Amino acid sequence: MLTPETADRSPQRIACRTVDAAPAPALVVSPGGVYANAAAAHWLARFDPAWPAVAGELPAAHALTRELRQLAQRAADTYAPVPLRMGPLEHHTLKAHDVGAPGAPVLVVWLQPDDPAPSDLELMRERLAAAAGVAHVGLFERDLVNGDGAWDPVCFELFGIDASHGVPDRFAGLQHIDPRDRDRVLHGIDRFTVAQIGSEFVIEFRVMLPGGGVRHIESRSRIVPGRGGLGRRAVGALLDVSDRFSANEMRLELTQRLEQVAEAGRVGLWLFNPVTRVSEWNAQMYALSGRHPDAGPMTLDEALACVHPDDRQTTAAAALIEQGLPVQARLRLLQPDGSLRWVFVRASRIGGDSPHLAAAIVDITELQVSEARNQQLNERLSLAVASAGIGIWDLDTATGRSTWNEQLYTLMLRSPDEPAL
Repeated sequence: MLTPETADRSPQRIACRTVDAAPAPALVVSPGGVYANAAAAHWLARFDPAWPAVAGELPAAHALTRELRQLAQRAADTYAPVPLRMGPLEHHTLKAHDVGAPGAPVLVVWLQPDDPAPSDLELMRERLAAAAGVAHVGLFERDLVNGDGAWDPVCFELFGIDASHGVPDRFAGLQHIDPRDRDRVLHGIDRFTVAQIGSEFVIEFRVMLPGGGVRHIESRSRIVPGRGGLGRRAVGALLDVSDRFSANEMRLELTQRLEQVAEAGRVGLWLFNPVTRVSEWNAQMYALSGRHPDAGPMTLDEALACVHPDDRQTTAAAALIEQGLPVQARLRLLQPDGSLRWVFVRASRIGGDSPHLAAAIVDITELQVSEARNQQLNERLSLAVASAGIGIWDLDTATGRSTWNEQLYTLMLRSPDEPAL
């Protein structure tokens, strides 16, 4: 391994010590390997985060290491700078000279950042600005060392700030953010101020507009090297996501109204995800099942176990649900105290690519009891009428249709097969 401590006493060791003392990115290339000083290691780590951003030997098998070795040898052979391009905005010049002995070259390599050609840079900026303007995305940049920043016109528009006043510093910018979000935003700023290059952040906050309105903003930023490879910058984009929040607020309002209607009508609502097997209940479901809310919703198997054995038509119901058809039934639920509760259940599949099972459950115990009592009264009345020999004639005045009981046919000496008079 080629390091200042383990390298040959001369000239490799001298070369390593020389580049270690230099603030600019530099390499030492020799038959023993490619050594990078701290500045070069920090710069190269941007292109492969797996590399440690500390001085040391570069991985010999890495393609970038092999390319650097070849370019360094070319620069030393031609006594001329060699261009090194790592990307559309990464222009560097590689210069090298041999400090080794004959037959044992030791190349000291200097990496000097260049600015891209003004025409290329302007063209890139124009294209980026045009794309951002069409998408109504604000682009920003902030130097994390000196605090200088740059905003495009869309950023000023999103914040409702006059561009002639210039880019606000981070503390002045906080004054435009909703007080409820300031601490969270400031905490996020503190985090990415000390974050490593390559770190990404997403944060949402509300901006108070001069006219009294509120705009919901999503900020997406990334930490990149500073100009010339020195320091660090935050670059990113601001998006207006107010429409998304308006839709969420409307959905929340509808959900609250549904909860109020369900509570007033004593309707239990059950949402079940067949993939995750997770259930969601409203408050009325706990009342219907006799289950304490702290226990959480029942699993599907637990709920089916509470259905009276004579009412467990689970096979047919499951088949209908899998086909997306509604299922409705009257069921008896076993309560924890051993009593029975009659419920009317209507369930169906909802959703598209990730369907859920939704069920509305109504307590019909009182209705069922009333129907049972009415049936008993009708049976007793029919028995009393038959015992007393009373004929009953029911005439529908709207249709003119008559209905006789069996006793009336006997009294009228007519067969039940004949129509009533």
